[in-house]
Amino acid sequence: MNSNERLIFITVMLFSLTLATGIPVDSSQYDLSNQNISNLCAEREVVGVVANPSDTDCTSYIHCYNQYGEWLAKLLKCPEGQFFDTSMGYCSSLYNCSL
Repeated sequence: MNSNERLIFITVMLFSLTLATGIPVDSSQYDLSNQNISNLCAEREVVGVVANPSDTDCTSYIHCYNQYGEWLAKLLKCPEGQFFDTSMGYCSSLYNCSL
């Protein structure tokens, strides 16, 4: 396989992975005045993604992280046509959202 073929192969694989797993397309800082949401990450003490408990259609999730000892959260939305798979921890078009 020459270098051009390798580049094409890698590009196709990365594109396929992106389509399969999803990427955040919109993010915004959570309204930390809401006590339930502001404490979600602190209560779970987990760095990473968790399902958004107020989401009714599985299209958003929460990214929890700890910065200088303070738990912070960002709301992220799945790409159009994808849903947050709670068992896998990412957005997927293959996931069947059944709340």
